[in-house]
Amino acid sequence: MKVGIIGKGVVGGVFGEKLGKAHEVVYYDKPKGIGSVGEVKEADIIYICVPTPMGVGGWIDLGILKGVIGEVG
Repeated sequence: MKVGIIGKGVVGGVFGEKLGKAHEVVYYDKPKGIGSVGEVKEADIIYICVPTPMGVGGWIDLGILKGVIGEVG
């Protein structure tokens, strides 16, 4: 199975390393210049591993997550 991982930070990097033992893994990490949206869209399943920092008033800031979803479609 081909697995796409968006975000190759602490979570995405380790997750992909473990999945890579049994599956083909492709990454997309825009800030780090790794991979492309097109490569990830060809995957059978996509995991999104991006930061969700605390926003104003203690709520989760979903801006990064929503941006990635908008890119991938």
